Amino acid sequence: MTAPTPFSQLPVLPKNKQPVTTWDNQDEAFQEIAEGIRAVAIALRRAMR
Repeated sequence: MTAPTPFSQLPVLPKNKQPVTTWDNQDEAFQEIAEGIRAVAIALRRAMR
């Protein structure tokens, strides 16, 4: 059995778990990914205070 990694707690992005290349509008996919990364960064920053 492998030990969990810190990444195992991160959300899968994009949320619909579809590859960016399959999206009709890839800009929307990248926007969702960027917003998800930002949300995680903000949460981590708050947790470190």
